[in-house]
Amino acid sequence: MDSLILITDLGTTLCKSVLFNVDCGRIAKASCSYRTERPRPLWAEQDPESWWEAFRSTVRTVLRSSGRSANDVAIIGTVGMGHGPVLVDVTGKPILPCLIWPDLRAMKQAAVLRSKVRELGIEKSVGSVMQGWYTAAKLLWINENYPDKFKRVHKVLLPKDYIQFKLTGKFVTDHTDAAGTQLYDMNSHKWIMELLEFLGLSPDKLPDLCSMNEIAGEVSASTAEETGLAAGTKVMVGATDWGTFPVGVGALNPGDSFIYLGTSPGFGLCLDREVRSDALIEMGLILQPYDSLPGRWLLGGALSVAGSSFTWYIEQFERATDREVTQDQRLFEKLEIEASHVKPGSEGLFFLPHLMGERCPENPNARAVLYGLSVGHTRAHIARSMYEGIAFSLRRIIDLVEERVGVEFKTFRAFGGGSKSKLMTQILADVLGKPILLPAEEEVGALGLALVAASILKHSRLEAVYERTNETAEEIEPQNELVRTYGRLYSLFRRIEEDMAPVYGRTAVLDSL
Repeated sequence: MDSLILITDLGTTLCKSVLFNVDCGRIAKASCSYRTERPRPLWAEQDPESWWEAFRSTVRTVLRSSGRSANDVAIIGTVGMGHGPVLVDVTGKPILPCLIWPDLRAMKQAAVLRSKVRELGIEKSVGSVMQGWYTAAKLLWINENYPDKFKRVHKVLLPKDYIQFKLTGKFVTDHTDAAGTQLYDMNSHKWIMELLEFLGLSPDKLPDLCSMNEIAGEVSASTAEETGLAAGTKVMVGATDWGTFPVGVGALNPGDSFIYLGTSPGFGLCLDREVRSDALIEMGLILQPYDSLPGRWLLGGALSVAGSSFTWYIEQFERATDREVTQDQRLFEKLEIEASHVKPGSEGLFFLPHLMGERCPENPNARAVLYGLSVGHTRAHIARSMYEGIAFSLRRIIDLVEERVGVEFKTFRAFGGGSKSKLMTQILADVLGKPILLPAEEEVGALGLALVAASILKHSRLEAVYERTNETAEEIEPQNELVRTYGRLYSLFRRIEEDMAPVYGRTAVLDSL
């Protein structure tokens, strides 16, 4: 039998393990959710051991459902969410829960780091504005609030690195995940020593830097017994999800673009030149080189947790638990049906989807707003306004990029959980006035790393994986009449955002009362 590739995607709410053949055709998939603890508003924590439990569960399930043996798996890789620091002691055990990327408790520390970066004159090296979502600010918060625990830190890992460590016992990360820590020099591709010193970390506390296509190690005998995998199976270094998205979606030529419709909706644009400016950095955009594809850069921007708006809605209006929301797709189908019965524009109701601040344009003080709510509105209106608010917010950052970079987006390839919604993708096409292309393989992040794994097994150059395209399964065309309607509504949305901006700053103090 042909060799298999096992890729695990460690997302914000779900762990998904996907089995591919060597030609990257999907054979089987399994998923498992884990809990996010929110001790206070704007806080979000997860237990790294819950990721490992989900990994073990999905691996066993995907092997069983495929009817294949663990011995058939030739290589394993993990892709996943970035930014959240996993602090482990000398035994490799987590010292604290992971402050995952949406956690915003470190806003004050981010402001301190901004001043330090300006003082050091390394804005271009960091490549993005210091924000509370990223690793550096979270580490400073931990050091200030748990100094005794911080002294016990043996290594600082990122979420997917923790899974890789559990498999191999090695402490490594890749350049795409490192770039999201704000401790990584985008020019020299090394850790920024001045920032590590400021945080009270010696360089040996950080994992070794590698390319995503390098082999980190092999599955250990003890881990094989625990997971059902075969001892000695190769394990890749892996990458952050945004590092594999361009590969999996096929955005490799200048002007190619995509929209990710997950927990943190965002866009990516392939460029053939390095575009850096203070204006782009202050917006919260990130520019990073493609791994092993010289002359290509990914310009990306993401909203905060706008995609979680639907989860919040279901938990509140359907009184569903976290596990029910992640496991019962019917709840989202019901929400979509209700929203589809409401006219475009939600009869004057606007939703600003800043449930945990906003990443781009950057404003950690921003909060979600329902504007125009009246007694005539129903929960269906609220649901529709959420779809529209996400689309308007994406257009807002895309418009800013077109203005400031001098590019014009033609089409967008959309993927992620939200792309399964016909209502979401049609509203997006109508708001943007551009066709939305849906790729045949929806697990884009996993496919991207699978293509990299295939290049290892076939002993081909990594650059070659970028030539593989993810075929288009469906194209959603914008509806001209609704493009005009949404154009008028978008102008109102922008005005509401502009008028709310000064209010956010004044009400931010309420979070600490």
